[in-house]
Amino acid sequence: LEPGLPIEDYVRAFLEPFGADLGQAVLWEDVAGVKIPISELYFRERSGAWKGGKRGRDVFTPLLAEALLDPDEIWMGVVAKPDPVDSRYEELFIDRRYIRLDPDTGLIVVMQIGRRWWDEVTAYPTTDKKGRPSFQLLDRRRGGKLIWKRK
Repeated sequence: LEPGLPIEDYVRAFLEPFGADLGQAVLWEDVAGVKIPISELYFRERSGAWKGGKRGRDVFTPLLAEALLDPDEIWMGVVAKPDPVDSRYEELFIDRRYIRLDPDTGLIVVMQIGRRWWDEVTAYPTTDKKGRPSFQLLDRRRGGKLIWKRK
């Protein structure tokens, strides 16, 4: 999408392919047969404020939906997140990482979902020093158990 749009436009671009909208969540089944909720909460802080705009990645929100709808890989693993009450401690969560990549541009899109949290805006172009696609960062997102892969 174009940069500089209102955050609601970016969020709707993510929600619409699932039949969801602002204030209207849906339960959606992925290609591996797991049902996950799809809602605007992916884009809200615990306080309710919008999150987004980090490093200009909000323009990739439609690609986040594409990563869930048509992933190249789905990984399940364990991730440590800071305890929301006391940041000196971490909690371990099982997460799912939906990975989609564009071999022509080097764009990697990852949608990471856990039981009580999610990281939605993990989309970034990866290129080497000569501007060619490079997928070295992709291996950092792989971990745990590969539970689904595109044939």
